[in-house]
Amino acid sequence: MLDLYWTSLIVFAGALALFFWFDRHNVERQSILLLRKTQRGKQLIKGIGLRFPRFWKVLGTLGVLIGFYFSLQTLYSLASLFIQTILTAMPVPGVSLVLPAPTAIIGDGFIGVPVWYWIISIAVLVIVHEGLHGIIAASQKVRLKSLGWGLLVVIPLAFVEPDEKQINNTSSWTQLRVYAAGSFANFIVAFFIILLVLPYAFSPFMAPVQGAKVYPIVDYPFANSQLAGITDNYTKEYLNIIITDMNGRPIGDSSELTSVINDIGIKPGDSVGLGVDVYYGSTMEHVDIEIVAAENPNNETRGYIGISFDSISISTNEIMPAYMPARGLIMFITQMFVWVALINMGVGMFNLLPIGPLDGGKMWSILFKRLSKRHHRLMSGILSYATLIILLGILLPAIASNFI
Repeated sequence: MLDLYWTSLIVFAGALALFFWFDRHNVERQSILLLRKTQRGKQLIKGIGLRFPRFWKVLGTLGVLIGFYFSLQTLYSLASLFIQTILTAMPVPGVSLVLPAPTAIIGDGFIGVPVWYWIISIAVLVIVHEGLHGIIAASQKVRLKSLGWGLLVVIPLAFVEPDEKQINNTSSWTQLRVYAAGSFANFIVAFFIILLVLPYAFSPFMAPVQGAKVYPIVDYPFANSQLAGITDNYTKEYLNIIITDMNGRPIGDSSELTSVINDIGIKPGDSVGLGVDVYYGSTMEHVDIEIVAAENPNNETRGYIGISFDSISISTNEIMPAYMPARGLIMFITQMFVWVALINMGVGMFNLLPIGPLDGGKMWSILFKRLSKRHHRLMSGILSYATLIILLGILLPAIASNFI
């Protein structure tokens, strides 16, 4: 029997298909790409851009400076990962495809995002990205030809189509402001969520709890304990597992858990008693479990119970008892904001890489052309090919490892 989560996705997909079917005469199909151009909203974007031209000019200039900084920073990080991959002869986690998935999962070369979070995050991403492109273009008196939305298979799209010929005839700064605006908009969304929404919007519902939040590692003792029937519902039930004591010693936070593990000195075959608070759905249940430590995969002389946790975190927060009935909704909204911030930040940085079709490639081409009109194509090409080699060096071994 389908649950509400999958039912809502099926209804959404059906409604989207019906919308494009009934509007098919206005939809342009380009292979697997469906585009619906319109003039609606163009005057609104144009009005916003022309009403505060000085503000948008300053904001656009700031976007250019931040754009080049993140472009260099991302390129440096990729180069470091590339070198590390070569030295270790192993794929190092770096650039990953962001794909919809039934549950949150991290694999070689990809990150699986729960479907509704993925849909909402991509929708926010493209709307703010293309929206600021259009506003900055309008503020620089660049004509907007059209705007609209579409689908790339199942990926929602939005676009603003400025007059490219007119852009190419404007000053270098005008072109840079327009191309940098999209990623800059994504950064603004990400930082707004990280600095303002997550710390303050949900704090009235949260309170510190005793214990250290942990994650069970599959096929090890902790995951195979009494918790085995619960851990499969991590995404659906917003599962939080918090260890409150180990062998009778209270655990206040993750730093105390690290200290207790080091003090006990667990060996393979040792019995370990754990007190665990399990939060799932709108329920909190305390479980006392007894497990036998396995061999540590990195050191056979040490015991291993199979948990991972953030040793930097000082305390764990959870929904206060008064709000437990609404815990599922609060956790859904919280996690949605986290995914929106992460995807906006990640895609914004990737878009600034100096690869030809990306905004970053166009920005570097403009800069190189300004520095040397004679050699700008050569310099842009070298940087693009270098970036592609680095990306392939990180992505291909990681993806290929799934098929070996």
